[in-house]
Amino acid sequence: MPRDSSPDPRRAARSFRLQAALILLPVLLLAVLAAAALKGDRQQLEVRAREVSAAASQALARALALRLRESLQQYLATRNLWYPPERSPGLLQPGVLATWVGTPGTPLMDPPAGLAPEDWALPEMVQDPDGTLRIPAPRPFNPLPPNWWSSLDPGLRERWEVACRLEADQAPREDLIAAFNRCRDAGVDVGFDANVLFALRRLQAASGDAAARWESLHSFSPGPGLTPAGVPLAAVVLFECLDAAPQSPMDATLQRRLEDVVFRFPSILTPVLLDRAARMESGSSGTPDSFVWSLQTRWRADERLRDLARRWAPGPLTNLQASWMTAGTGEFLVVRRPFLEVRADDAPGSPQANAWVQSAVIPERVLTSLLETLLEETRSLIPPYAAAEVGLLDRPLAGSPRTGGGADLARSVAPMGGSSVLMLPLQAGLWLQDPEALYAGQRRREFWTAGFILLAVVSALFGVLQSWRTLQRQLALHEEQSNFVAAVSHELRAPLACVRLLAEGLADGHVTVESRRQEYARCLVAEARRLGTLIENVLSVSRLGQGPIRAENQPTDIRRLVRDTVARFEPLAAERGVRISLEDQTGDPPPEPSWDGLAVQQALANLLDNALKHSPNASSVVVGMGYPSGTITDRLQLSVRDQGPGIPPEDHQRIFERFYRRGTELRRETRGVGLGLALVREVARSHEGRVWVDSCPGAGATFILELPMTASLPDVRQAGRSPHVQ
Repeated sequence: MPRDSSPDPRRAARSFRLQAALILLPVLLLAVLAAAALKGDRQQLEVRAREVSAAASQALARALALRLRESLQQYLATRNLWYPPERSPGLLQPGVLATWVGTPGTPLMDPPAGLAPEDWALPEMVQDPDGTLRIPAPRPFNPLPPNWWSSLDPGLRERWEVACRLEADQAPREDLIAAFNRCRDAGVDVGFDANVLFALRRLQAASGDAAARWESLHSFSPGPGLTPAGVPLAAVVLFECLDAAPQSPMDATLQRRLEDVVFRFPSILTPVLLDRAARMESGSSGTPDSFVWSLQTRWRADERLRDLARRWAPGPLTNLQASWMTAGTGEFLVVRRPFLEVRADDAPGSPQANAWVQSAVIPERVLTSLLETLLEETRSLIPPYAAAEVGLLDRPLAGSPRTGGGADLARSVAPMGGSSVLMLPLQAGLWLQDPEALYAGQRRREFWTAGFILLAVVSALFGVLQSWRTLQRQLALHEEQSNFVAAVSHELRAPLACVRLLAEGLADGHVTVESRRQEYARCLVAEARRLGTLIENVLSVSRLGQGPIRAENQPTDIRRLVRDTVARFEPLAAERGVRISLEDQTGDPPPEPSWDGLAVQQALANLLDNALKHSPNASSVVVGMGYPSGTITDRLQLSVRDQGPGIPPEDHQRIFERFYRRGTELRRETRGVGLGLALVREVARSHEGRVWVDSCPGAGATFILELPMTASLPDVRQAGRSPHVQ
């Protein structure tokens, strides 16, 4: 028994799902593997970037440490020229603080323009291990009465207070001198005696002229004593000297005395003394070249150091200690180390070794400026996707400000070498500033990979779609073939049975009446014609399966062609009670288009046959011939209008498909297999024309075949496409 090869829809659906899975699963697996590979590449890229950044940060830290050491040597050498050690009297020998300076011959460094000297450099600071300030000289924040005043004899104190009240009341000079002499006669303390002597010297100087008064005050040497208010007596004496001095620049002696008071006896009077001294330097006040300006600068720098010393908590000292501290409005790096005291009155070579603490103070802005300059010089060591951050003691000082939360890539530490402050480790870190630069190559690979995967997915989906369309076409073709077989079987069975019965009746001699014999003969001719038409359509379908019809054009007498076709269908129309009429609107001269006459006649015959099938009894069919616009043009229309039941709009296009018939094969109102209109459409295509229907239910139908008068008639089978058909 032969195997049934007709497709089963359920089996076809399962087969399609299997095909779709075989097409799509490899593509999806490829996409997953590609995504995993790209993720691994991205991680490897990040690991590689960290390795490169680690090496770069080490090289950057070493280069910056070496260059910063050289820059700090220049800075410290310049600072020691600004604040020479010999300006600190008594405690240190000249050149001791120069141990902070690097190799001899180090070039000097110019400070930034517009920056106050005390904001750019500060002198050295020396302290006892317990935190007592040695250099610069300490200054009490609030002056307090000295010890000799609190331990002074009450009677002697009463005499001093009496003398001061008399001076405040502007008593006669002789009474004041006598009152202070009584204090001196009973003086038992050096500090108190120095205050009494100064009061007497001031009273004596007031009796002479200005020159004598200046000479008397200038020659007085008060020593290191304090006034009862806690102010250094030397500062009070210098104040009187400046008040009595001539209005001219200070001489060298007064300058030395002012310098000695500023650095050895700092007090709340020091700024006042410096302001008065600056007013005496007419023409040079406030300029960097003036002597008082340098003293004022040093005083402000020393005040910064005293502020730092007050903030520093005493504690055990290791070999090197460093920290960030605040003084005034600035931040300073303070580095401490042990230091040996060398007293001025000791013989050379026999220093007394007392453990002091020496501190180097460097403003933060100096380190920031140096590191920013060095970073620009070492920019080539930094990867293009990274930014540097450099600092000391875990404080970033220079580099690009971190924005967007860039991830850390690497961090390295390198000592600057040498000694003292130059031993501090420098930290250099790299962080991801430009992810676009880091992932540029990776993103290109991701883009191309995603493009290829997308192309593969689209191709796979297109393949699945094509498989689905192929499956649908196969199912539709199977349905058409089934309908065709059913229709042809039905159409062939009836005429064959009729022919057999008529032939048997004639052969057996049962029909003896001549009129009946002629009627049988006519029926045989009609059924034979019907069988011939059916066979012709089947052959035409076979030709349609091999490709579009190739038209062979030649001049055609269209009027004769239409009249002959109508004449052929008049007997059939008469049998069915339908009247056929012809409407010729072409006028003169008669048109002679270049057509394939046989093909056009077959198309017109199919339209007439279709109209007669659907026309009711006592109706009419009108065959028309004319131009689209009513005047002679390059196109000609052939129309067939019937009075049948009409065609719904949704079927206007489908009726031109092969094997399509409205209704089911088990219930047809008319005979046929659904090929006539499909043949008409192919004829229109082969002539570069079109065919359409104008109809609505209950109002009949008008089929219009519009063809060009002279078509190029291409070989559509070779061209691979057909003209548009409506």
